[in-house]
Amino acid sequence: MCAIVFRQLWAKQTMQAILSFTNMPKLTSTQVKVHLDEAVASFPHGACLTCECFLGLTAQLSVDADGEGKLLLGDYKVERGVMHSCLGCDPCPPGNQYTDYMREKRASTLIQL
Repeated sequence: MCAIVFRQLWAKQTMQAILSFTNMPKLTSTQVKVHLDEAVASFPHGACLTCECFLGLTAQLSVDADGEGKLLLGDYKVERGVMHSCLGCDPCPPGNQYTDYMREKRASTLIQL
């Protein structure tokens, strides 16, 4: 009986967490532009523009952006054949920015399971 109650409580809390996460306000075009400008300014190499580290950030921003923000991100879309894996930069500024963004996002979303 205790296990059933626990599972029901866990399922309810999980659903509330998912709903609060998906109800986050979308990033505005200004916020997207700030993230993009910071990332591009941090590139140690020209090849960063087509690196999976930077493109991972743009993909996440696209998920989180409003309609106008998504339009800005369209300029950074590349063909799959052009994309390449991480160059191994240490540190990797676009990769670090992506990690920082995800940490901020997680911290701003109150999830208590």
